[in-house]
Amino acid sequence: MKVWFLLFMGNFLSHGYLILLTGTFWDDWLYYYHDTDRVWEHFIQSGRPSLAYIPAAFWNLPGYGYRWVIFGCCFITSIFVYLILRNIPFFEKNLKNTGCLAVSLFYTVMPVNDARVCMVDMPFTISLLMFFAGWYVFIRYRSQTANVRNFRLRIAAEVLFFCSFITNSMLVFYFLPLFFIFYEEICAKRNLKKAAVKMLKQADFFMLPFIFYAGKQFFFPAYGIYEGYNAVTLSGMVHAVKLLTKAVCLAVKNVYIEFFYPFISLAKIAALILLTIWITGCLVLRKTGKKTDCSFFHRGGVFYNIAAMGIGILMTAFGLFPYIVVSQSEYISITGVYGRYSLLLPIGMALFFFSGIRIVCKYNWTRFVVCAVFLVLGSIACNCHYLNYQIDAYYQEALINKLSDNEYLKEKKNLLLLSSSLPVTGSTRFYTLNGDASVAYGSQTRLIMNGYGDLQMLEKDLNYLAQSDYLMNDYDASYKKLDGIIVFDFDIQYHECLKLRWMEYADKSAFQKYIDSKAEFSYYPADSRKAALLIESGYE
Repeated sequence: MKVWFLLFMGNFLSHGYLILLTGTFWDDWLYYYHDTDRVWEHFIQSGRPSLAYIPAAFWNLPGYGYRWVIFGCCFITSIFVYLILRNIPFFEKNLKNTGCLAVSLFYTVMPVNDARVCMVDMPFTISLLMFFAGWYVFIRYRSQTANVRNFRLRIAAEVLFFCSFITNSMLVFYFLPLFFIFYEEICAKRNLKKAAVKMLKQADFFMLPFIFYAGKQFFFPAYGIYEGYNAVTLSGMVHAVKLLTKAVCLAVKNVYIEFFYPFISLAKIAALILLTIWITGCLVLRKTGKKTDCSFFHRGGVFYNIAAMGIGILMTAFGLFPYIVVSQSEYISITGVYGRYSLLLPIGMALFFFSGIRIVCKYNWTRFVVCAVFLVLGSIACNCHYLNYQIDAYYQEALINKLSDNEYLKEKKNLLLLSSSLPVTGSTRFYTLNGDASVAYGSQTRLIMNGYGDLQMLEKDLNYLAQSDYLMNDYDASYKKLDGIIVFDFDIQYHECLKLRWMEYADKSAFQKYIDSKAEFSYYPADSRKAALLIESGYE
């Protein structure tokens, strides 16, 4: 129970603001402002009809209610991570209970995948929970004596794994449980042939991903606007293998930088220099010290820590590989719109960073302090990302207020939004802007573009807006004239964001006055001199 409490506190301190966060972001606009039939059609065309039940189950909750479930899923997943580590012989022998707990805490505070704030990414969180639950149940099944094994545990593990494959990247990540099965059999039999014969008795587990993939392709193929979406080819897989090493190195680098995210704008260089000095000092102590005190997180020595780092890199590689295949790029986003691509990174990164600290730091107190520093940094970074989303939500609300108060704009069709203070989350884009407009005006008859790049949309065939899953059902695609430019700026800091969150509860009218006072809104007709100057100067 103490372990569970510590893991809960780790989740609460790093992701607690997720429970309070309000606002609608990215593709979630399609869920809340489309009729249910079109949402169901969206999932059927994507080949994942079962996922339609998730938004259907949460439509009647407040707009942020599903985030409570996401927080709960993440917390329970961290418990399964701890239990898995405690029951895999390699980690149980070399990390012991305290080390397994430390890795699990690193897992909870890893500053990646802030995309979990969106309902559209909720299936990925649920899949992750089912995957780790299936892994733990399978370990429990294998830990029983062969002649008294509970067959129901075997079935439960297979069902959990199978259901987790609704997130396709799990089909690749599934290699990890199989890898540890092989490791355990080799250690037990000390003979490759005998281990292979033993593993054949569990052939049903090895066939699971192939059965799922074949069944999905046969019964639920993607079609319509999703035909060919996330397609996998042999040449693409070969190219992804070539990109994998660089992708892993970039992921490690970017996760490391994310730990210092709150300080990058002010003291990035200072923070990195201080950490470098600290690590150098630890290395010097390791080299010159005569007395070792490694009772904390201790087992096995440098060899086992290097092996654990290698396993962490392996986990990271298998977590990245499916996304590299799809994107054909070595750069995988770990935050922002595509932060969901880092869904499978935390466990590998947690092992990598923790084992690295054990190698660098020889003494008990240095290991403890460095681990504590990284846990605190990770918690702060996670909360800063959530505050960014809350600022984004207030940005949207202020924009909606300004749009609805401007009678002149109600008759306009095509508008260009320019802003020097776009939210860093990157969520203020097509869906969001036109979702804001649909709330402000009660209709989907206008197009709001974000930046000059979107102006090219007016030169293309816009009929797809009404035909696809966009918030433009009633838009007149034949109207290709730019009506005007909106210049909108809204800038608040983290401390103001927390103040506003309190004002929402305490005094709603004061809250509205405050966000309105922070917003600057101007409109210029497309044929005006000011609009021409803005376009010529490349206003940002």
